[in-house]
Amino acid sequence: NPLWNKNNKALINLYRPYVTYAESLFSKILLFPFYFNRFLTENTKEIDGKDSQAHKYFTQYRAKLGSEPLITLSDEQKNRCKEVLAKEGIDGDFVTIHVRDSGFYDENRRSMRNADINTYYDALDFLVKSGYKVVRIGSPKSQPVSSKILSLAPDFLDLSKSASHTEELDIYLLSEAVFFVGTASGPFTIASVLDTPVLVTNHVSPADSLHLREGDLSLFKKYTHPDGKNVNLIHLFGEKLRFNPHPHKLEEFQLRVLDNSPDEILTAVKEFCRRLSDPNIPTPLNDQIRTKIQALVPEAVWRPGKFSEDFLSSYITNQSQF
Repeated sequence: NPLWNKNNKALINLYRPYVTYAESLFSKILLFPFYFNRFLTENTKEIDGKDSQAHKYFTQYRAKLGSEPLITLSDEQKNRCKEVLAKEGIDGDFVTIHVRDSGFYDENRRSMRNADINTYYDALDFLVKSGYKVVRIGSPKSQPVSSKILSLAPDFLDLSKSASHTEELDIYLLSEAVFFVGTASGPFTIASVLDTPVLVTNHVSPADSLHLREGDLSLFKKYTHPDGKNVNLIHLFGEKLRFNPHPHKLEEFQLRVLDNSPDEILTAVKEFCRRLSDPNIPTPLNDQIRTKIQALVPEAVWRPGKFSEDFLSSYITNQSQF
């Protein structure tokens, strides 16, 4: 299976004490009929439904483990990773970044979820000047970074292009970072599982941002009308636009989707740093929006995910009535 080969084997191995994988063709054929038996399977997408079995399992797991992640690297693995990073000049506090592009799939499939790593320069420069080292992870086929970003070395390391890269090192960087900055793709979910604070940028679906954990932040791509006005935020939670709308649907509605600007990304990173230092900073715009969308997105009542307040303020200022 080509997609299986793209999965991080180090992560898969961390789950082996808890999960049984159907890896052989024989086992897949043997188990195939059971996949469609609703009495023997659980739909994890129903985790938001408080009455679903999936949600009950998740609640039991959280009650048992608290905030501790289920999986973690061993001390031996962590020490091995530390030694590799030290040789690359990365020690002390670091931030991990991953920006999804077409390199992983080697195609433009679902390209609306992609972003340009080079629009993150101002944010990376701010992090370096704030005393952090920054490590970029991703596929070796990832988009090259600009000479401006490379000039941030030795405080910046593009591990995706480094001979030092290992899948185990990716997991270490996602678990031990002070925080993670990225887009809506696999690495951000792994960082969340490993209990690392997350800032998700260029998110395609605002509704999905509600699934982030307490303390995490997101900012979504801007949906705009032909006149340049932003689509009314409440409408982004409606049925037509909530679930990663297809490009054909956007064309039908005459809407464009614009990536976050360098300034929006920088501002969100600064806000995230402030909120890490003081988690009790008020979020009035988030509170207002959560109240307004309850009828459209019931889980908004209790899901803790929040948007960048600074981004919300900017987006709402330029939004239309529709």
